[in-house]
Amino acid sequence: MIEAGKACITLRGSFTIEHYHAFKCAVAQLSENDGLEEVSIDFSAVPMIDSTALGMLLLLRERLEGRAIRLFGVRGTVRSVLNITSLDHLFSIDMHRHASCL
Repeated sequence: MIEAGKACITLRGSFTIEHYHAFKCAVAQLSENDGLEEVSIDFSAVPMIDSTALGMLLLLRERLEGRAIRLFGVRGTVRSVLNITSLDHLFSIDMHRHASCL
């Protein structure tokens, strides 16, 4: 969903290599949108992520070239993985669900 310069991606289930193609296509579409200022990703229904998902988040960050990326609903194992890999320093992370992704 893209509205007023903001986009929201809602993830459901484990964020793994199985999502690579769909996520890569979404990243390509977002990166082509010149009016896009911020991307929010809702992790509230994501119990785990794998190393491919971490790479996909880095790809998103690279392609969006400085636009804001916010990860919401991050908790449990997902939060731990982001902390251990220090990706929590590259993204704005919040445990609570963001209103723009409702």
